[in-house]
Amino acid sequence: MVLLPQTTLLSIVKSPVVSDRTAPPPNVLSSISALSPVVSRLILGSQDQTVRLLDATAPDRDILRLRHAEPIHAVAFNQDATEILTGSRDGIVRRWDSKTGELLGPPVCAGVSISNIGFSRDGSIMLAASYDQTARAWEIPQNQRQYLLRQGGICLLYT
Repeated sequence: MVLLPQTTLLSIVKSPVVSDRTAPPPNVLSSISALSPVVSRLILGSQDQTVRLLDATAPDRDILRLRHAEPIHAVAFNQDATEILTGSRDGIVRRWDSKTGELLGPPVCAGVSISNIGFSRDGSIMLAASYDQTARAWEIPQNQRQYLLRQGGICLLYT
């Protein structure tokens, strides 16, 4: 296991044990969402493989619509809401510009279905927890230098 440099514990996320370790338990929510910390924006990720960025005051209009090849299981904003992270059933994590919808760096693979996703507080690291009870972290902006974090079924997310 590689330790992240100069990190402090942010939160602990308990991942469910899944028999095939590639998919969430049955009857998981058909969509997930995140509210921006600084502007009235809302991200919706869905089983139809789309990610929608909405104005929370007028949710009937899409600001952006993004696409994955598999259903979306996790979405998150960075601290200033300029970037969006998305994670899907196939284990792919993507980082997007929240104004243009452009990909920021190459997509990365967490190996198995994503259960949770986030940015470090300073925005220098993106994190993904998976249904195989592991968490991975990548340094931004290159989306390189992957770290694997694991502690007996509890995924630790660091900042």
